[in-house]
Amino acid sequence: MPLLGAHLLRLILIVELSMCSSFKLHVNGKVHEYSPGSKILVLNTPYEPNAEQGYLATWGIYGGERYNARGESIMDLDLWVGPFITGRVLIPVSSFREYTCDFRSDDNRVLMVAGILKDNEVAMITTDANEMVARVHHRMPAIIPWDLQLDYLLGTPEDAQKMLVPYPGFLHAS
Repeated sequence: MPLLGAHLLRLILIVELSMCSSFKLHVNGKVHEYSPGSKILVLNTPYEPNAEQGYLATWGIYGGERYNARGESIMDLDLWVGPFITGRVLIPVSSFREYTCDFRSDDNRVLMVAGILKDNEVAMITTDANEMVARVHHRMPAIIPWDLQLDYLLGTPEDAQKMLVPYPGFLHAS
């Protein structure tokens, strides 16, 4: 995993994520659109606003065939166990899209989506939708609360899996 070095991105960003396989990243006023196979920003340390941190990884594990992983079965499937034990990462997201509806935190704070990294490839972890998202889709990104980022990254796999639940906070829909 090479550090971005001179290409470090300042995390002054807005990210829109579509579980349908694309998301947008707004960095310093520019909009970047990503789909599986693209290089995306991942963090292996807790997010710090305006800090230069992160790595670029290809979105899609196993040659791009798997870009989302189900949180509830992540420790049951051989293809996910290794990456979940040794390669947990966070993906900064300000909003995500399900069909035609955008969801973001009520205070526009960056949300951290759980991810797993293997051989410089990343998959986003999903969970059942919370009540608000369930109105348009049955799944949503597994969002790690701010105060649990370090526990997700460095805790036991069993404890990290317990965090892969529907987001309990309020999400603004537009």
